[in-house]
Amino acid sequence: MELQQTSSYLLTVVIAIATRFYSRSNLSIRPNCPQIDARVPAASAQLAYSHLAATLFRKQHRLADVQATLLLSGWGLQGGGLGPDPWLVTGHCVRLARRMGLHRTPYDVVPDTHEGKVRLRDRWRVWLCWYQ
Repeated sequence: MELQQTSSYLLTVVIAIATRFYSRSNLSIRPNCPQIDARVPAASAQLAYSHLAATLFRKQHRLADVQATLLLSGWGLQGGGLGPDPWLVTGHCVRLARRMGLHRTPYDVVPDTHEGKVRLRDRWRVWLCWYQ
């Protein structure tokens, strides 16, 4: 529930990735799994890409925006060249990360509270994903 309130973009991307691969993997492994409507993967992918487009014009960004864009660059939601090119999404993700200052090593931050330590841990994860 917290993810839904803080970052609908990240939640939408996670759901879109899950719906894209749900029908392929579950039907062959577990034939008794519930079916989802065939229109759901395309609709969720379209919603995720709408969120991506909204980040182009937003002035304030969160770490969850970088994480969601990073997921989109790695897990293209539409095959056959229908979605944006992965290198465009990756480039946008780099711009978001750089705008937030994630290109600097997280050594500069010394957290005082538990919440600060959690934020630092999350920054480290994204930094390691990008720069290592």
